[in-house]
Amino acid sequence: MVIVPPLTPRYDKNSVYERLHVEPGSAAWEYNEEVFPDVMSEIMARLRIHDCVLVPERRLTTGVEEIDQAEKQVICMIAIEQNVMDRMDEYLADYDFPEAYLLDQMVNEILFNAGDDLSRAAAEAMRAEGLGVTRRYIPGDEPLPLEAQAQMLDCLRGVEEASVLSVSERGALRPEKAALYLFGADAAYL
Repeated sequence: MVIVPPLTPRYDKNSVYERLHVEPGSAAWEYNEEVFPDVMSEIMARLRIHDCVLVPERRLTTGVEEIDQAEKQVICMIAIEQNVMDRMDEYLADYDFPEAYLLDQMVNEILFNAGDDLSRAAAEAMRAEGLGVTRRYIPGDEPLPLEAQAQMLDCLRGVEEASVLSVSERGALRPEKAALYLFGADAAYL
């Protein structure tokens, strides 16, 4: 089963400013306020989010008991096309560092919020089947080994939305702004 929920980009500018250590009233705050509309316009013009929730037909073996013993396993994939980050590289090449940092953090904010929305959509889909879900597991974060990522990618092969996703020799996902999550789904987790 593949679900492709529609995701609306969400962000909290103040949260991004906090991560950038931009204090209200400071010169950095004033500058960011000035360039924010242009940076957001660039992001929104280029932003293409690909996402899906997959309940794979074949079982993954992860070594995480609550995933491996669950009735179903649920893979969530989200990726933002690289063209947005190409704009960051252009800012950097022009020495427009504040714009580059703002763009990077805004795209992170959009990605993380979309990932939360995708996880909620996965949980709702499982709840409709009478199943609850575990917490979100990310390959490479304990206890889910990075090797689980290869199994997840293999399951996603042939899923149109996941066709933008690849992995480097070192295991990093491409495009740069991409994430894979794994849940166990079971009636016991309600």
